[in-house]
Amino acid sequence: MNTDRTNGKKHPVLKVVGIVSGIVFLLVLVGLPLAYRAVSAMGLGSGGVADYDTRIVIWENAAGSSSRSKLDDMNINHNGNKALSTILFGTKIVNSNYQDAERTVDTFTYLYEIKGGFEKETYEDEPYLIPYVCEDSDAAVIIIPGGGFGYKSMDGTTGEGKDIALTLNENGISAFVLHYRSNPYEYPVPYLDVQRAVRYLRFHCEDYHLDPEKISLIGFSAGGNEIGTFINVIQGKDFFPEEYVPDEIDSVDDSISAAAMIYPALSFRNNIPMLFCMFDDEDVRDEEKREELLKKNRSLAAYFLAGHPSVYRLRHKRRHGRNG
Repeated sequence: MNTDRTNGKKHPVLKVVGIVSGIVFLLVLVGLPLAYRAVSAMGLGSGGVADYDTRIVIWENAAGSSSRSKLDDMNINHNGNKALSTILFGTKIVNSNYQDAERTVDTFTYLYEIKGGFEKETYEDEPYLIPYVCEDSDAAVIIIPGGGFGYKSMDGTTGEGKDIALTLNENGISAFVLHYRSNPYEYPVPYLDVQRAVRYLRFHCEDYHLDPEKISLIGFSAGGNEIGTFINVIQGKDFFPEEYVPDEIDSVDDSISAAAMIYPALSFRNNIPMLFCMFDDEDVRDEEKREELLKKNRSLAAYFLAGHPSVYRLRHKRRHGRNG
């Protein structure tokens, strides 16, 4: 007779199986809602870019373009699952502790942006604007969606793009949603696309019946970082690579009248893995170089958090302040 049975005891193996099953159940029960919330917060979707057919290419032969394959520079898990890589990206990108997130970031960008058809496999993407024009408006806002520099939230959803544009339209303001370049493009390319968008609208202000002094920016999350860095680091300067040949739009003033940063990622200090989307992976892995990158960005965040006026405001005052 089996003594385990007569004494009402379970076999040790069955105990282990029961415990493991319980742990797995709890992980699924707790993990799935958390993962769903993480993905939902990222604004990921399965659709295309809203009103893509109306897009305006703002930069042919853009600075930073190349016929080289992006895949040569990316650390991709080609057997990765899109759903899983999305969850990993969403949960790993926001972290104040260093993690080697290059493979996670690159796999997600490849599966979501490149395989999804939003970006090319080569460095030949053309930044563009989706216009939402009000006929009687002489003011315009350039909308910059977020995405942790690993993708753009306008790729598949409308929450930080078209929806904002339509709200602005309802209030009599024209809007233009910017599709900028992101991972594996590195600093300063995404910010140059913001500069180009401002210059493009100022150059074509008569075509859209705009007052060039009434062009503003609004950015969400990484889009907020784009604005903060643009107006305090990039604006009024030449960050073009040596091989780039400027065109007539590049000589246009890049001033703006106002800016709004909505839940901006002002500091990479709270998003350290995001550095892999913006800088050379070897520099990010090197502790000393990584700290240099963080310090540069931290000074930008401190500047805003201290309540200082932004550079574009100071430049605006220098132009117009003497007359009140």
